[in-house]
Amino acid sequence: MASAAAELPVAMQAVRVAQAGPADSLRLEAGVPVPVPGEGEVLVRNRVAGVNFIDTYHRSGLYPVAPSPFTPGVEGAGVVAALGPGVTGLRLGDEVSYITRPPVGSYAQYTAVHSSRVAAVPPGLNLDQAAASMIQGMTAMALVTQAYPVAPGDVVLVTAAAGGTGRLVAQLAAAAGAHAGIAPSTTSGDGSYNNTITFALTLVVADLDILRLSRNNVRPMRPALWDFIATREEFESLASRTLAAVAEGRLKLHIGGRYPLAEAAEAHRALEGRRTTGKLLLDVP
Repeated sequence: MASAAAELPVAMQAVRVAQAGPADSLRLEAGVPVPVPGEGEVLVRNRVAGVNFIDTYHRSGLYPVAPSPFTPGVEGAGVVAALGPGVTGLRLGDEVSYITRPPVGSYAQYTAVHSSRVAAVPPGLNLDQAAASMIQGMTAMALVTQAYPVAPGDVVLVTAAAGGTGRLVAQLAAAAGAHAGIAPSTTSGDGSYNNTITFALTLVVADLDILRLSRNNVRPMRPALWDFIATREEFESLASRTLAAVAEGRLKLHIGGRYPLAEAAEAHRALEGRRTTGKLLLDVP
């Protein structure tokens, strides 16, 4: 039987997608049933939800989501409102951040998410920072410490460096002692090409056989963040390292914009129009 901090409402506000399509497909609806946490699940009263490119793929149908209608959003932060049977290590009222997947997404007042994808917010971190640390922060940490453990003296080219993940990869690479060359994805980005050009000139060598070199450099890779956090232990390790880096000031987040939950469509338009930098957040009423 689930335990709750107080009597919970039976209905909530949530952004819904009834049919895949453009940004206007996102509609804020009232009267959406509040989810009941099942075995091992945590019900989070969301205060903020992160906006990510994958949300636009779910909404547009590029990555189909079933069943419809569904609530988009893959990350959020808030307080624990109820605990399902079997949940340990969390208490009612705890501040947490989490990752999830539609059809039960984070663009809502309440989200039920499995406890293996929930992280307690450490002291010194606010909910904005906690939410922004999830997808982009953990992706950057996984790339720099696991996909390829960056070492002092390495040269790392960071593309799309004005975006949320690119900014964080550049910071972590530099902190590891690497030379981070950055390149924004558009000429309107705030990145610099100077370092990139300098590094490129130092790498000019005589003709060589790239395929021959690749025999010593090709390595199997996990294709997405979800593959780095397949188990509870992997999620807890990556989340704790990322949140600690932010709390201690070693990883500096950039909140590039925020919108009311009712304006989720505008946030998607800004993201798809490449008019954003850093992280976009939705304020949940």
